[in-house]
Amino acid sequence: MGIFSRMKDIASSNINDLKDRREDNEKSEKEINEYITQRLLDLAEIKRSCAELIANEVRLERQCSECQAQAERFEELAKKALAAGSEEDARVFLKKKHELDKKKEELDRRHAQAAGDADKIKETYNAMVREINGLQVRLRELKGREAVADAQNTFNKMSDSMDIEEAFSDMEENTDFMQSTAEAGSYANIENDPLAQEIEKLRREIGNK
Repeated sequence: MGIFSRMKDIASSNINDLKDRREDNEKSEKEINEYITQRLLDLAEIKRSCAELIANEVRLERQCSECQAQAERFEELAKKALAAGSEEDARVFLKKKHELDKKKEELDRRHAQAAGDADKIKETYNAMVREINGLQVRLRELKGREAVADAQNTFNKMSDSMDIEEAFSDMEENTDFMQSTAEAGSYANIENDPLAQEIEKLRREIGNK
């Protein structure tokens, strides 16, 4: 058995296996697409949460700045009150400043927490984006390889469905038979014609003159 015949036998024996693997691929592709779809939904939810946390961080940062500005303003008022000889008013302004300082400490703590939460969720968001992009790229590459494999299998099936060498051999054999039959018929006509040999003799004599 030649190598090409063995290869054909191997390809034929693997038809059912190829079918099973194609079905497995379709099932796997469906599962992958479902997973990617779910991750996209999760990503959209995380994006909304990320936006909320960033907005909260910005709001707290603004409140910290406003509180700091108010505390500095009361400190300036206290200085002016002392310069004007009013210690009582200076105490009132300083007391307000201390209240604002405590408020700012709490706002700073909350802002730091919000900033940390925002950073963590942004890291999660970016990691999910990378994961989804990577899965989509891998799926496209596998689909491309699958398309190439399908095209090759189609070519192989077409080649297997007709033995081209055998077809040529059959055609050559039939043509040889037809040609031989035609030649035999012509010879038979000459043999059966009593005047054919004489006619041929006369032709040769005419040709020699």
